[in-house]
Amino acid sequence: IEVDPSDGDTVEVTAERIAKAMTEADAKKAAEDMAIKETVSAGSILLDGRTSSNGIMIGVNREIKFHVRAPKGASVTLSTTNGALTVRDITGEVRLDTTNGRIKATNLAGTTRAETVNGEVDLDFAALGSGGVTVETVNGAVGVALPKTAKARVNVKVTNGGIAADELSLNASEQSKRRLSGDLNGGGPEIRIDTVN
Repeated sequence: IEVDPSDGDTVEVTAERIAKAMTEADAKKAAEDMAIKETVSAGSILLDGRTSSNGIMIGVNREIKFHVRAPKGASVTLSTTNGALTVRDITGEVRLDTTNGRIKATNLAGTTRAETVNGEVDLDFAALGSGGVTVETVNGAVGVALPKTAKARVNVKVTNGGIAADELSLNASEQSKRRLSGDLNGGGPEIRIDTVN
C-alpha cells in the first residue's frame, strides 16, 4: 500500500492486480481470481484484496498494490499482511500495522503509531505531532529520523539488538545496551520504541 498527498480534499484509490505465472493463460487466470472488495463510509475506506481460488497454483505469484492519494492533513490508518506500507508527506495522524512487511514513511508531521511483525520500520519526520511517536516491532529494525530542533521525551527498549542514538542532543536519564530514556532538546511529545529481535 502506498499513500501520497492529493491536491484536494478527496481520497483516490487505484488498485493494481499483478499476476506472474509460467504461461500467459495461468497468469490471466490468477489475476481473475484476485478479488478487491471496497467498503466506504463517511469517515473511512476499507479495501480488502484476496484470492478467490481455494487451490494452490504452483509457479504463480499474485500481488495487489493499492495506490492511495489522500488529503495531506488526513488521518491515515493502514493495515496489511504480507505487504509493505509506504506513506509520504502526510501531516495528519498516521497508524500503520503490518505482518511480514516493511513500513516506510517520510516527511510526517502528525502523531504516529507503527507496529510490525517480521518487518523493519523506517520513519522520517518533518515535525513531531503532539501525540508523539510509538513504534513496536517483533523481528525488525527501527529507524527514526527527526529534525535537529525536535523536542521530545525518548524511551527506547530493545530485547535483542542495540541502540544507536548518534548526534542527538539527548539529556539521558537512563542509557544502557538495551534501554535509552531522556529528553531531546529539553523534552516534548513522547517517542516510544519497543522492539524484540
